Amino acid sequence: MTDYVTSLSNQDVRDAAPPPVDDGIHGSKRYEQIGVSAYEKLLESLLSDLEMPGRGGVFVVDLHMSVGQGFDAVLRKSYNFPMFYLGVSDEDTALEWFQAVASYVC
Repeated sequence: MTDYVTSLSNQDVRDAAPPPVDDGIHGSKRYEQIGVSAYEKLLESLLSDLEMPGRGGVFVVDLHMSVGQGFDAVLRKSYNFPMFYLGVSDEDTALEWFQAVASYVC
């Protein structure tokens, strides 16, 4: 088995890889972005078995909202408890985008 693993070339690995998915991850800040679908899966794994006694709710605090993929993921899924999103950014363009989207959604 070791011989097979060491005999693989980079082209073999590329051929076996799944096709790329366009999830809106582009540009120089690609390293900051996990994508909406990954963020949705992250939320689902955290909240799937969550039991909310009484009138509890969940706060999602995104400490670097940048392109807003966390906000998009929160909006796409509905839960049977209150969900609050708090995004933090020091970028003016992110703030303008978030205000525009929030005014449209709310």
